[in-house]
Amino acid sequence: MPRKNLKKANFKSFESRKVNSKHIRITEDMMESKAWKELDPYDITAYMNFKRKYYVRSDHTDSSKDISLTYEEMGHLMSAERFKKSIDNLIRVGLIDLEKHKPQTREATIYSLSARWHKFGNEDFVEKKRPMLKRKRVSC
Repeated sequence: MPRKNLKKANFKSFESRKVNSKHIRITEDMMESKAWKELDPYDITAYMNFKRKYYVRSDHTDSSKDISLTYEEMGHLMSAERFKKSIDNLIRVGLIDLEKHKPQTREATIYSLSARWHKFGNEDFVEKKRPMLKRKRVSC
């Protein structure tokens, strides 16, 4: 049975400058969750930029486990140190997870959008952290 052609909803003038622009979906239950309430404005800004990178491919797979966001891309919004703190907080509350992290090779870190936030604040929540790079101390 063929799929129906669904007419795309056009945005209102206060929502976008374009009639059918791309959008970022943040649901009300996410905004009312314990995890979201833990975020500060910088964390929300970082998360919105992670969500901007999310897309669904023509073969119906998506990019939810293959998202990179660099310090350079976020540099006009916050400092590198503030961005690190936001990433740590987004991982802590379960909104994103770390997929691939190789700081020694200077490759982009790959993140995934996570559903762990559903259980944030409950005893069955799985806590994760970004691994910290261990630096060797040089003595003189």
